[in-house]
Amino acid sequence: GGDRMAGDMAGEVVEAGVASNVEHVLELLPGLRGCPIIGTWSGTMPFVPDQKPLLGQLEDGLWVVTGSPFTKGASYAKLLSEYILGDTTHAHFCKDLDPLRFSRHAPQAQEVRG
Repeated sequence: GGDRMAGDMAGEVVEAGVASNVEHVLELLPGLRGCPIIGTWSGTMPFVPDQKPLLGQLEDGLWVVTGSPFTKGASYAKLLSEYILGDTTHAHFCKDLDPLRFSRHAPQAQEVRG
């Protein structure tokens, strides 16, 4: 799992983040206590202000799913493919992840003529 440390754009492994992840793993799997960590990695992951994924249509013919945790990527891809094909079973969920949810509340740009 990711530690979502704001501002860490250098791509370096942050020991506090590793410790946080180890703590979470040991809550679920205490038998791993004492096992060596054989590797770590770091990278920038896309997140939006509400920390939810973006899933839906950006414009006609252009769909997106991004910002999801690795463990949920396949299920979000399945959800998006069903949504594209017209399955509305989870439409309420998809609406909550609409990639345009932020732009609807943003002030509209006004044309400036010189």
